[in-house]
Amino acid sequence: MKKKYHNDNQGIREKKRFNNYMLNFFNGFDYRSHELLSAAITDLTNNLRLDDKTDNTISKYMSVLNMMFKRAQNLGTIKSIPDMPSLAVINNPRQSYFNEELNLISKKLFEEYERTKEIEYLEIKDYINLIRSAGFRPGLEPLNMKRSDYEFIKDRDNPETDILKFTVRNTKTKPIHYPIANDFFTKHIFSEILNRHSDLKDDDYLLFPFIKDRKTLKNKTGKTFSRFSKDLNLYYYKGGTRPLYSIRHTYATEQWKKGTVIEDISKLMNTSPRMVMSVYLGNSDEALIKLHKRIPNKFKLVK
Repeated sequence: MKKKYHNDNQGIREKKRFNNYMLNFFNGFDYRSHELLSAAITDLTNNLRLDDKTDNTISKYMSVLNMMFKRAQNLGTIKSIPDMPSLAVINNPRQSYFNEELNLISKKLFEEYERTKEIEYLEIKDYINLIRSAGFRPGLEPLNMKRSDYEFIKDRDNPETDILKFTVRNTKTKPIHYPIANDFFTKHIFSEILNRHSDLKDDDYLLFPFIKDRKTLKNKTGKTFSRFSKDLNLYYYKGGTRPLYSIRHTYATEQWKKGTVIEDISKLMNTSPRMVMSVYLGNSDEALIKLHKRIPNKFKLVK
């Protein structure tokens, strides 16, 4: 009797853990698609790590998820249980994309739009271009921006150049952040985003304006990005994965390569210099190459 009571309580705790945190990642798609299930698992593990969950906590979530999949398989909802990533894979330092790789993903999204005529693929391309353009934190922060949350500001020393400034509210680190976009995005891409739905009001969302549930949208865009990245054999890299959030790492790396100092990168990205070095640049090949160039390597070693 005690054993049954214990098992019942454990089942209640498992279901509560699933409903409170994990359910959002598994809503709104066909569970029979093994590919979409795998993308949802990846998105979940990425968010667990971003939320600073410990290895022990992540292991518990993976265990609960595995039990849920076993029940779904027994009920005939899914045919097989998806592979669960190991802690070694989850903890692998996140690598950035090369700009050429992100261009390939954008091209693939456009081709999918041409094939299906579903505008969501163009909107996801817009989203990727936006978070590539400035120090955004991919997720709800840019997705919650309204059409009134941008303005063009002028540099008196260079009045012919428009500087595109965004307003991001309720960020992870402070109430308001003002990212500034790179010039190419400002001149050649932003107008395309605005004209995608030109008849909207200032209080409509800048991206995906007709979708109200932004949390579900965040999860869906992450899954779609991962799926296209996998289709192009770009997702797995150096023993780890490169989800949508890796674009933030790309931004830091590109700024670093162009000579932007760490203090300015941290301001652009709304984070601390320590985070820039330890999380976004510390493990990148580009940062190590640049460090190698700065240190003396001409002393001789005894053979």
